[in-house]
Amino acid sequence: MKDGDQISLIRFIPPEARRVLEISEQPSKLAEISAERSPNAKIFWSVPGGVVPAGPLDCIVVFDSPSPQEGYDTISLALELLADGGQVIAAGGLVSEDQLGAADCSVFERAGHIRAVKRGPKVRPVLLHCSIPVANENHADIRIHRPNAFLRTIPGLRPISQIEYINNGIAEANEAKILLLHRSIMREERDMGFLRSVLDQNYLIVQEIDDDPRHFEDSYTKDNRFALRCAHAAQTSRQPVADFLGETLDDVAIFANQMAFLPALREPIKRKAVRVFFGAFNREPDRDEILGAINRVIERSDRPIEFEVIHDRGFFDGLKTDRKRFTIRMNYELYLDILRRADIALLPLLDTQFNRCKSDLKFIESAAHGVVAIASPTVYAETVRDGETGVLYRSPEEFEERFTRLVAEEARRLAIREAAWAYVRDERMLADHYRARHDWYLNLIDRADELRAAHRARMPEIYG
Repeated sequence: MKDGDQISLIRFIPPEARRVLEISEQPSKLAEISAERSPNAKIFWSVPGGVVPAGPLDCIVVFDSPSPQEGYDTISLALELLADGGQVIAAGGLVSEDQLGAADCSVFERAGHIRAVKRGPKVRPVLLHCSIPVANENHADIRIHRPNAFLRTIPGLRPISQIEYINNGIAEANEAKILLLHRSIMREERDMGFLRSVLDQNYLIVQEIDDDPRHFEDSYTKDNRFALRCAHAAQTSRQPVADFLGETLDDVAIFANQMAFLPALREPIKRKAVRVFFGAFNREPDRDEILGAINRVIERSDRPIEFEVIHDRGFFDGLKTDRKRFTIRMNYELYLDILRRADIALLPLLDTQFNRCKSDLKFIESAAHGVVAIASPTVYAETVRDGETGVLYRSPEEFEERFTRLVAEEARRLAIREAAWAYVRDERMLADHYRARHDWYLNLIDRADELRAAHRARMPEIYG
């Protein structure tokens, strides 16, 4: 089976599966992919007709099937070991439905391949229809695209994403429907017809908001909070945002940002200079507080310091050194590629209402890529273990002292980065958290009548 075909099946393996058996003539890239996506999982490999591992299995993926003359039914033996709720994923024609049925496995998808689940809960078809504004097309990885890639491994759940609104006719007849609006600000004078159409198709509307809604002047709060009232429920990443949303909506879920992939902790890069990363939007007041301290450290440091700056030209121009490189705003993968080559990441946030609504995403991104974060206590003190998984500062003077030490003390940086990487591996992997979204979506569907009644009471103008 070709690599591309194998990867198309690997994407269906539940990231939460801890013991996965691959049956193939040669090992695929499954172990490599799993090491980053599900670092706590164990991958077993067997050739067709080979021996299966002892102990229960959470998933079986079949790329090649044993021929009858091999005389050892690897698949049937593996199916006996498959735990209840475990999945089988197989290329077309390699596993018969009779064989699956004999092992009490129910097929829930046929599309050139077979996906089946063993004695799991009843499959509930759900369309999760995500609408992304054009302005956020390249900035929906963390909240939409990566969670959706994990959610599609759940039997019955079908997430799709489209730019701006939705196309009719995508839903299948037996699917419950949820419309997830990612940072989409609905306007009464512009979007009433669209919303009525969505409601006529029996969608539940969920707003996905990952920033302080009050920051967007004359938007979410306009027309008596129309952009919030028009939804049945909302999801966010932070409690302060949930508190505000809860003033309008009764159902608000918090899904903290997590890492979908964890690269292996790279070997320390051997170079004379210490590389510092700063990549953020709308951080002018936050970084101004420490810019003077940074320049003083540059001036007196015995070790050269070089800087990678993304987006913030003012910060770049304010650095009093020629050892700096500027990159304009880019896609997420390029952002991470620049981040992972740094030694230290700057994460300044002043204590403001807007900043308190931000998440700790930049810390876990830095930690996952072996970069030591020096951060303000706003938001980050909730996560960073000071001096162990990162460094916190509470004033420009303390920043200067702690930044100086980080630049000078390589052994300390290495110890912190190892602890931070392990923290992400053990506590902040999306593989360990994505199912909570599905559980909440099913809860919304179970309470659809209640949510629709509350919506009618809250939005009489849309039903007029």
